[in-house]
Amino acid sequence: PYMPLARRFRATRSGAQGRARTAGSRRTAAPRTAAARGKRQEGSRTMVVWARTLLLAAVCAAAEDPHLARLRQAAQLQNAGRLSEAVPIYEEVLRQVPSHPDALHLSGLAALAAGDAVRARELVERASSLRPNDPTMLSNLGEVYRSIGDAQTGVALLKRAVAIAPRDLGVKRNLIAVLWDAQLYAEFCEASRELLVQIGVSLDSPERAADPNFHFIERRARFDVADSAQRHRCSGVTEDDAFRWFENALRAYPEDARLWIGSGVAAHAKGLLDVAAERYERAYTLAASDATLADDQRHQFVLQARVNRAAIDHERGLSELAIEGYEAVLTLEPEHTQALNNLGAALVTVGRHDDAVTVLEKCLDVEPGQVQALTNLAAHWANEGFLERASLLNKRAISLYLQRDPRRAAGLFAREAFAIRPIVEDAAAMYAARLDFARRVASLEWLLQRRSLIIDDPVVEVEHVHFYLPYPGLDDRPLQEAVARCYEKMIPHLAGPVEGLAPEPVRGRRARIGFLSKLFAEHEPHGLLLEGVVQHLPRDRFVVVVLPVASPGRDAASELLRTSADELIELGLNMRENRFSLINAKLDVLIFADMLSEPM
Repeated sequence: PYMPLARRFRATRSGAQGRARTAGSRRTAAPRTAAARGKRQEGSRTMVVWARTLLLAAVCAAAEDPHLARLRQAAQLQNAGRLSEAVPIYEEVLRQVPSHPDALHLSGLAALAAGDAVRARELVERASSLRPNDPTMLSNLGEVYRSIGDAQTGVALLKRAVAIAPRDLGVKRNLIAVLWDAQLYAEFCEASRELLVQIGVSLDSPERAADPNFHFIERRARFDVADSAQRHRCSGVTEDDAFRWFENALRAYPEDARLWIGSGVAAHAKGLLDVAAERYERAYTLAASDATLADDQRHQFVLQARVNRAAIDHERGLSELAIEGYEAVLTLEPEHTQALNNLGAALVTVGRHDDAVTVLEKCLDVEPGQVQALTNLAAHWANEGFLERASLLNKRAISLYLQRDPRRAAGLFAREAFAIRPIVEDAAAMYAARLDFARRVASLEWLLQRRSLIIDDPVVEVEHVHFYLPYPGLDDRPLQEAVARCYEKMIPHLAGPVEGLAPEPVRGRRARIGFLSKLFAEHEPHGLLLEGVVQHLPRDRFVVVVLPVASPGRDAASELLRTSADELIELGLNMRENRFSLINAKLDVLIFADMLSEPM
């Protein structure tokens, strides 16, 4: 799927849907926010904080320790980027006093800045052992462990630091950064919310912190909380909360490109595609001048916003336009894996399957753990009848999701359960495929009785699944009911009454009847079968509404259906936007014409 900006650089939402997932499956990668491609880029500005600490110490204790003033000077040089001038001062102090805790500490931070994390750990650990209750040393030691990939040790050290200095914002920022790396998302969200409270900021208000010195921290914390909520990583909050919090943050900081992308992803997740498109366009316009972003970040944010914007076209069925957008990004950065994945998904929707496989395989060469590319490639091979090859790719993707974001694995369990071979050799193979399908659906039902697997968006996470049960000519109702029971368990928010949908009794008026299909284009059997019905339903009793789903590369509905219908409402590939369209259509009856072809 296309990845949403933060849903991930975090990903996912997903992309648009087609045969393979298009849009976070779309599989385009979910629209992402351009924030989380690897480790979080920002922790506290540790060296600046430490330089201030040394300044105070030099004023109060210079007579006791003649080295503090020189260390303060070296720290200021390092903060100014003059590392080569700072290091000799640290080394000279350590030659005179080998166990000087401040010199060890600062020398360790210099080693970290120079890329020598092993040396940094050795030096900062020695410094911290001499001052075991110094929160700044504990905080920076936690950052060192974070930098070498040991986030769990970093969390333990930073929690100790926060316990000692609960009001130190720099220490708290370091804790927030390492909680993200440790994938402790609920704690990450809670710590970010606590930081906002500490500086006097409410997520439900656009008012900035009173102290301008807190504005940088505030912007990041607002983004972190709203982004976590949008990704379902904050307990007790919803996507609506995420969207509202991003809106308030944007009112507070309209110049912040990161917030524009995050707000776009939140709107995208709600199906507000026009709003999302406008936010992405603003983001890549602003990113080039956003002073809070480093030079390399500006470039990445521009690319991320453009990928997310192309995913909107993908979801609306404008695949050729989306392909142009992805290719434009790849011209600037040929190994942009999200653009590669989304391009592969879009190529599938226009029937360029060989090109799609080439692009998706290139994506996996660049990033072997790109989950959306794995699932898109799996969808291609499943459509071609190579279920075993598809299953191996899906299992790799499930394994990665279980490590990174277990919630996202639910849709892949459904894919595995509901896949069925599209082409078989003979009648015996056809019946064997049906029995295997029944076994897998029963296994999924058994699993759902024992654990919760929640799908947020079946279009993105399950997408198109070939469903050839009718071919053997048997009674498929029990199996269809079993599939429905699985979906009811996995997508509880789609069951039950729909807010805003309360048709009035059909008395003294014509009934509004809708026909929905992805297969209403010219020469499609479903459209041909229904053309007569649409033409000849008595108009004194019915208002006939045709709802074709976007069909990339051709009109979604045949000319006869277009001219025969009383109303034509074209649907895109975004489930939430389509739900709004169906609710607003005020139908009394909705006939889903693809029941024999789609599990949904």
